[in-house]
Amino acid sequence: MRKFVVTLAACLGMGTCSLTSQAQVAVMGQPSGAPIVSQRAKYEPAGDKVYHGASLPETWDESGLRRQIQSYSAAAGKRLSVVTWFAATYEGGRIKTWNGNYADSLARVKRLGALSLIKFSTQQDGATTQQKNAADLRKIAMGGWDDYFANAAQVVRDFGGPVFISIDHEMNGNWYPYSQAYPNSGVTANDFIVAWRRIVDIFRKNGANNAAFVWSPNVPDVGGVPFSAYYPGDNYVDWIGVSFYSGNDPMAMSTIYRTYAAKKPFFVTEWATSPYGKKRESVKAGRPDAATGVGLQKRMSGARPCGCPPRTTYKFFSNGIGA
Repeated sequence: MRKFVVTLAACLGMGTCSLTSQAQVAVMGQPSGAPIVSQRAKYEPAGDKVYHGASLPETWDESGLRRQIQSYSAAAGKRLSVVTWFAATYEGGRIKTWNGNYADSLARVKRLGALSLIKFSTQQDGATTQQKNAADLRKIAMGGWDDYFANAAQVVRDFGGPVFISIDHEMNGNWYPYSQAYPNSGVTANDFIVAWRRIVDIFRKNGANNAAFVWSPNVPDVGGVPFSAYYPGDNYVDWIGVSFYSGNDPMAMSTIYRTYAAKKPFFVTEWATSPYGKKRESVKAGRPDAATGVGLQKRMSGARPCGCPPRTTYKFFSNGIGA
């Protein structure tokens, strides 16, 4: 039976939920009619083992992160195994190197007993025009950023433990400068593919074989360019990841799941409920677009969203938990 491992986002409690909240979940099984794949992907758990994780805001502070992991685990009733955190070429107007900025986070998460899922962006929506041009996908594809990614690969290699890396997530949307549908981006889905492959090749060349690459489109497509146009190919992707936020039809995941589930395990790398509306009433009414916490966990425990596997575990967190 092939694993479908998911990363979700939601909230605990009945307060307001931020759309940046994220949590991770694992779903097991095989879609009806799909061929069974016996070979496991990199870091895909054996048997019925699954990953359970969350994105917590204190990744940069060990005491804060420890407190939040403990609080989350106590509230969820499940030990956290994966912590999601974000990285980029530029942050706050300055270039961020992996040895100077991200090596410590890898070690910090490991010391606290979890694996890292790094959501890495070549460009940020808030970046200046100069920064967007500097980290243009075409320049990456042509080798202009080889030294930068060689440094990243060496940091990951020297770290030694398992690392999940998602490059330029939600590329099939229209809100990031590395997307073809982003206004005046000047890049294409093919530019994305070529840049992705070059980055992965650099990691391999530098011996960073402990990196597992997670390709993470949005569900659904937004902007007219389908997720399939951005797929780098089976040899360059270890896991499929999706962002699936409230208000979207769970069946929207069906197409992407059935396209790749026979050959790749899945992360739902982002999921969250809306901060608006009466979420407790929504849960009772069975609406999946505005649910919260344990109420949703209980309601979804026997559900089969998107026609995906029936054996599903949902756990939740809030970016404010333990703060």
